[in-house]
Amino acid sequence: MGLFCTECGQRKESADALFCTHCGHRFPSGTTVFQPTLAPLDSGPLRSRAASLRRPGKRTLLLGGAGLALLFALGAGVAYYMRPPAATPEAYTEAINHHLASHREQAQDKVCLSNFPYATNPVFTNASDTATNHWLDLLVKAGLYRQPDTLTEGFWTKLRYTQTDKGHTVLKEGRLCLAKGLKVERIESVLPPETIAGALVGKAVFSTTLDAPADWVTEEMRRELPGEGHLTGQTLLLTVQDGAWQVMDAAQLQRSQMAQAPSPEAGTSGLRGWWQRLTGPTEPDDDAIWTALMPHVHGLSREALQLRKGSCERQAEGRFRCVIHLGDREERISLIREGESWVLQDE
Repeated sequence: MGLFCTECGQRKESADALFCTHCGHRFPSGTTVFQPTLAPLDSGPLRSRAASLRRPGKRTLLLGGAGLALLFALGAGVAYYMRPPAATPEAYTEAINHHLASHREQAQDKVCLSNFPYATNPVFTNASDTATNHWLDLLVKAGLYRQPDTLTEGFWTKLRYTQTDKGHTVLKEGRLCLAKGLKVERIESVLPPETIAGALVGKAVFSTTLDAPADWVTEEMRRELPGEGHLTGQTLLLTVQDGAWQVMDAAQLQRSQMAQAPSPEAGTSGLRGWWQRLTGPTEPDDDAIWTALMPHVHGLSREALQLRKGSCERQAEGRFRCVIHLGDREERISLIREGESWVLQDE
């Protein structure tokens, strides 16, 4: 079976060709064109190769699954990082302590004593004034004063206390400073935060104690001065900044107050009502206490009563228990908020 023309050598192009397309010579009868036989793709090793190209391998599946898992993990991590911090007592304590440490000058009247003329040196007391002498004896033990000298003048006996160098150095503007500042002793309550003017705002009510007390301050001194540094019912507003809670500054407070300024038709519901609960009422001042007492003092004047406000402690929302001084006498009263004024409450 010839595959080529016997005259010119041209390849036979089809099985039924009778003449050469190049020279026209007749092909011998019975010749055919060579048809190579190819193995089908669906059999043998070629089938396995094709199947392997169509079906992903285990490694590809594992890598793809790992990539998806990593993508989901990154998304969850970003969502976790961007979420607002929890309003917990621990978070509020950290924020308030940072604020108190940054504004220690505001606490000087709470940690520095003015109950005695400490700037006077030496000082003289009557031997019969046991309360004053007991306090000065504690300061003698602390190394702030020397042992007193006893002076007798006729029927009177006086004691002379002289400051030591250490006693002079611990004075600040004539006051005896017990500590550097205040710190949170306990978070008494927190109000769930809400968004106001685009900022998350929360409220904490807390009590304080002395921060970094001086090395000469003893427990016996603290028992003699139970109110110094220990303040209850303190209130601060906090907001989230840079992913953490911090005490609101004056500008932030002003923006929040402007955003919540009530209109004439506004009630106490919604955010405005929440803001009113958040910001008030604060503890009554001297004038508010006097106004509450006026109906009960039978025409006596404020000067005649020698009224002075002491400390106030929050008992509940809108209710305070306050210490007042009437001359040398100390009284405790309870006041409750009614509208815009304070009213004396029977106990």
